[in-house]
Amino acid sequence: MTDQDRARELFFGGLACLENRDFRNAETAFLETLKLAPRSVPTLNNLAIAQYEQGRVADAAATATRVLEIDQRSIDAYLMLSSCQKEQQRYDDVIKSCQALIAIEPTIAEAHCNLGYALNKAERYQDAIASFDRAI
Repeated sequence: MTDQDRARELFFGGLACLENRDFRNAETAFLETLKLAPRSVPTLNNLAIAQYEQGRVADAAATATRVLEIDQRSIDAYLMLSSCQKEQQRYDDVIKSCQALIAIEPTIAEAHCNLGYALNKAERYQDAIASFDRAI
């Protein structure tokens, strides 16, 4: 079996664990996959999900940031990063992440919702209302 075949097997095993809400084993599978394919954006994005679901928000944010270093247009990474920042009450960072995502893909409702939430927390109420309106 080639390294690529082994990485694919590990990756799909990790996806199965995510589907079964077995986040710890999913994380293990994705970390093993990354040993064989260290710049795999899908693997990193799914690793971030496994970390987030285990309550390890800072780790998930760091993983999402790593994805964005590889692929500056990763919608999944921006969504994860903004969710982590929101959880950490880093509202200025949520605003920046959501604005960057909306610049790439302006139709993602979740980005507009997260942005509206952060703008509301920043007491920018009119901007928040406009963002929520764009989410609908």
